[in-house]
Amino acid sequence: MEKRFEDIRKVIEINDNINNQKNFTIVSLKDVNIHMRKILPLLLCKQLYYEQKKKMMRQLS
Repeated sequence: MEKRFEDIRKVIEINDNINNQKNFTIVSLKDVNIHMRKILPLLLCKQLYYEQKKKMMRQLS
């Protein structure tokens, strides 16, 4: 499991400076190993899902 975290740290930069003005973002997985090619899209989708869910909950309150 620790190996996976190391791989993720190599390809993801966590940053609080988010630009939400863009309609979409292109993420290149060209130089990423096959395992990360499977994991990264799942992580991205999960993050987007939770952001949308949080946004909807705020609108309902």
